[in-house]
Amino acid sequence: MNSIKILSERLVNDFWHLVGHKSEVSNNQDFIKFKLHNREIVVSNDNGNLLAFDNICPHRGTRFFIETHGTKSITCPYHAWTYTNGQLRIPNKKAFKNCDIDSADINKFKLEFCGDFIFVGINPKTSLINQLSDLKPILEDISFNISTRLDFDSYSFECIFPIAIENALESEHVEIIHKNTLSVLELQQEGEANFFGDNISWNAIVGNEKTNNNLQKISKLFNIIGQYQGYQTYFIHPFAMISSTYGYSYSLQNFFPGDNNVTNFNSRYYPSHAKDGRESIMKFFYKEGVKMNEKIFKEDADICARVPQGSWSIEMPKYSRDIDDRLRFYRSTLKLILKEGANK
Repeated sequence: MNSIKILSERLVNDFWHLVGHKSEVSNNQDFIKFKLHNREIVVSNDNGNLLAFDNICPHRGTRFFIETHGTKSITCPYHAWTYTNGQLRIPNKKAFKNCDIDSADINKFKLEFCGDFIFVGINPKTSLINQLSDLKPILEDISFNISTRLDFDSYSFECIFPIAIENALESEHVEIIHKNTLSVLELQQEGEANFFGDNISWNAIVGNEKTNNNLQKISKLFNIIGQYQGYQTYFIHPFAMISSTYGYSYSLQNFFPGDNNVTNFNSRYYPSHAKDGRESIMKFFYKEGVKMNEKIFKEDADICARVPQGSWSIEMPKYSRDIDDRLRFYRSTLKLILKEGANK
């Protein structure tokens, strides 16, 4: 078994995964679905109770949902087995005489919250509090800043997940790959990196003076907890990233391992709470933000597809910059996880 397969299985099974925000599933029958390695997991609102489960009916293995998100009952389209109000309801249940039909249930996973952020665990080896370390209060504040979800996008990166994540962690490529998108902010490339357990934050000043002044001017339209006047990214180990400029909106990205050396990529765009009566003013700003993110992530996907699996290693690249501390930290974390697994 190669190191990528070992890492994928260990990271998927042993850790908590940031998968969304409560605003996405605030109403009865709201759901979100994502691909995590070799399974699909759904988070659904069952009359106010949030639950996470395999997207597989226990009867004949049919998928409950094919959409990535929406509002539908948990009903199998094949034979109408339905989960509602905490129970699996089976049509003509008395006909199942030769099996323990009362034990039938959907396959549920663990679910926890950090503020309004939703985390799912298959078989996590530690508590969510321990995994998040000192990043927990920062994530809580971010989650409370978010008002709703405006965009949900999902597609594949044609590369293994560490390549996609490392691309998101380093800033050297921004001026080349994102020349007409993210690069226009003229971010301070060195920035400031901080480490919280296995998690990473990075702050950078917006160097474009005109853009920075315009961003400062609209600050009065928002109520933002812990605002940083610049660009921020947070890597939430093992597969999630959150990015924001001035906290006016947040982008959540998931880089989940997939089959056949593919990364299952999801992105969500969340605007922050605007002051009363100011929401309509920000509509154009948010619309442009969604378009910009879509362009940036497609640019990332295109360049990552050019990096073959064989070129990636758990060891630090032979040629690396002095400021590549986030990349160095990430690979050392993966290396330690592989080592701990080998010692069991």
